[in-house]
Amino acid sequence: MRKLKINGKRYLDGLIEPGTTCTVNFQWPKPAISVMRKRKRVRPSIWTEQHRVVTMSSIPGQWRNDVAPYLAGIIDVAFVKKTRKVIVCKAPQTGMTECGINAVCYAIDRAPGPTLFVFPDRDMARENAMDRIAPAIKESPIVAEYLTGDADDVSANRINLIHMPIYMAWAHSASKLANKPIMYLVLDEVDKYPATSGKKETSPILLAEARVTTYPDDHKVFMFSSPTTEDGNVWRAMTEEAQVVGRYEARCIHCRHEAPMEIEDIKIPENERDPGKVKSELLARYVCKHCGGEWNDQERNRAVLGGKWVAWHIDVDPDTGEWEWSRDELGRELRRYVLDEGVEKVGFHLPSWLSRFVSMSTVMASFLTAQGDKTTLKDFNNKHCAVPWRHMVADRPDEAILSLQDDRPRSLVPGGGKVAALVAGIDTQDNGFYYTIWAVGWAVSSGGVPTSDFWLVREGFVLTFEDLSQVLWGTTYRDASGVQYPVQLTLQDSGGHRTGDVYMFCAGNPGIMAAKGERTMAQRYSFTDLEFLPGTRKRLPGAPKLVRINTTLYKDALDAKLRIVPGDPGGVHLYNGGDGKQNSLADFAAQMCAEVKDEQTGYWAQVASRANHYWDCAVLALCAADVLRVSSWQKPPERKQAPAARKEQKKAENPYTGGRKLWG
Repeated sequence: MRKLKINGKRYLDGLIEPGTTCTVNFQWPKPAISVMRKRKRVRPSIWTEQHRVVTMSSIPGQWRNDVAPYLAGIIDVAFVKKTRKVIVCKAPQTGMTECGINAVCYAIDRAPGPTLFVFPDRDMARENAMDRIAPAIKESPIVAEYLTGDADDVSANRINLIHMPIYMAWAHSASKLANKPIMYLVLDEVDKYPATSGKKETSPILLAEARVTTYPDDHKVFMFSSPTTEDGNVWRAMTEEAQVVGRYEARCIHCRHEAPMEIEDIKIPENERDPGKVKSELLARYVCKHCGGEWNDQERNRAVLGGKWVAWHIDVDPDTGEWEWSRDELGRELRRYVLDEGVEKVGFHLPSWLSRFVSMSTVMASFLTAQGDKTTLKDFNNKHCAVPWRHMVADRPDEAILSLQDDRPRSLVPGGGKVAALVAGIDTQDNGFYYTIWAVGWAVSSGGVPTSDFWLVREGFVLTFEDLSQVLWGTTYRDASGVQYPVQLTLQDSGGHRTGDVYMFCAGNPGIMAAKGERTMAQRYSFTDLEFLPGTRKRLPGAPKLVRINTTLYKDALDAKLRIVPGDPGGVHLYNGGDGKQNSLADFAAQMCAEVKDEQTGYWAQVASRANHYWDCAVLALCAADVLRVSSWQKPPERKQAPAARKEQKKAENPYTGGRKLWG
């Protein structure tokens, strides 16, 4: 039985006499009214600020666009009528997950349709569903009206609303990505997705995007991720799919000039290299290219608040893979460009320093820490600059190596008390031996990590072990003041040629050890006892040891040292080999560019037709310095010269005066 309200009186259904004329007033539920009622259009960013409530944030409560003003522009462009796909290449801590939730909440109230969130794995999907998405719906009053009231309709796998479902899926599960017609698709952290969702399935992105085909004119796809490499999903989508890419142009608080913020314009004191100090004392400042005015973090926030998204393009060279930015020739604001051109696929580039939650000093501290460490540098590029890590190519030209020359002649050790020890590396061949001898500087702190300069003293090729002995121990190496430096440790390759002969040579000579490189090891290096000659039961005299070397790690370290700017600590220095084609170091420089790193495998590979002997020698020498633990040596205090010694030194420096004053 139902109660009906007829002519102002309530009657039970079934008790009305036939033929009675009456007026029935039927009242729709409020959520149904709000769905069917034609309401005044409102920009998504304005709707979000009016109705969205944030729960999981350091600034909980009503959503405020001024906290992350760049997110307002993204959601507004996303809901332009013709826009079908939004691709955001972003840094962490920029708020993009919340932006995706904002978009879905707006859709719930204004343009409902089946929605699918896809996360890299099951745990992330469930955590986001229960910790972020469900609370966002429950705590935002206008959106909460669409809840059914049934507790079972809100779970970690699915949220059922009165008028639309919201599904959760993860990239490894093909079944979760299939058989659902979807209007709104949110792909979160796509660079963490596997290549396929199963042995017989295609890419999880393609599988998920196939779900929107039933909404050809209404669907929206949101793709967010921090980049990894140029072949990663988000960067490939940005460069291959996006018809325009938005860059956020901040407005200078001094001159009102608008331009994208670049990493090279974030400055720290010229001689400051301590990342801990830079971060703790907030030393970083942004310098406007237009007027030279400086911003601290608070002023950066004001500059970002006054900024806007502008249309740019990414131009990629198909042959080299090099890319560069080009601005829209009319300088159009991004939303205007999208409306004018009817753009369907829009990209956004979002570096970390636009976020008020990331101090510019934190960015520069990370930059300083990354110097000399390729893994950390890759992490800095991905997580702060929001750009991919480029696959290594032969990008270290011979000229870059030759530019590391100082003014010493060959075989001269740097003076001034800068050198702690000499070390050497030997690459064994069937017909002889390549060698390099290096001077290792006293360790200094760079970013809180001890590092030493390396000076090339001598390199070459000899035919016999006798010649090798003469180079290592029969030659005296001095600095300009006559101070002698012995070669304290030599590592000699024994892995591929004349292994038995190398073992015997090392067993009979203190200060030299056999070495064998391995691509993957748990340690930087380790020791193995050598008891017998290879293939025999003949014991080796003196119980020598074999040094097993993590070549991948030391090649990474050598590459990083070669890229250090002259004058900064920890770099490589060569002796003066001359200029032009007659440079005696030309072959050395070519061999130091003979290997490149394959970023897909993480291993170093030899460039075709290039010898790499000196490169291998330098790797062995780096390890020799580690075995000696030079980085932990304490530099002895400088001795004061006796008066007679100082007088003789002055006389030697100026023979015309003999050290005497001529006037004054």
